[in-house]
Amino acid sequence: MAFGFPHSVSICTIDPLEHTLTLGMLNAIDNVTCPTIVKVGDWSLPLSPIPTEDRARPIASLGGWLQLGEGLVIPDGAKLQCGNYFPPGGGMDWHTDSGQPGWRLYVFNNTTTADSGKHSHFRYRGLDISEGDIGAYVFETGVGCWHAIESRCHRMSCGLQIPKSLADDLCNRTILEIGVK
Repeated sequence: MAFGFPHSVSICTIDPLEHTLTLGMLNAIDNVTCPTIVKVGDWSLPLSPIPTEDRARPIASLGGWLQLGEGLVIPDGAKLQCGNYFPPGGGMDWHTDSGQPGWRLYVFNNTTTADSGKHSHFRYRGLDISEGDIGAYVFETGVGCWHAIESRCHRMSCGLQIPKSLADDLCNRTILEIGVK
């Protein structure tokens, strides 16, 4: 039986080492080289407050796009959304993906130097989630589902647009659930 998200829950974190799908996604981002860095818009940290008008795409970012595909197995009904690289000081501004609403699965790998201890932050609807070395999120996108990335390290990620049934299945094995209203 599917988990089914209660109305107030639109994000969950999962352990990427527990699922074949997320392990494959981690492997895909581990086997790519860092791309050319591109600055879009007026990028700077810290992030600005959440905008009041819907924004389907970010207007500012600092990062690059990873060439993924080889060895990446995408389940039926899912679509590769992106492969991102953000350097220290990089990230992506607030956006909702309202042009392609639905559910996303993102897997990330943060690389830090032993003495820096700095990681990245995933921000979702006002929550600030400090990320560890590796991890995965399932979250809803669309109008009102604001999210952004702020990186203080080298951060690689792979994102899939997934059917709600897969989101429910993955979050049925949730290690942490965050309620958002």
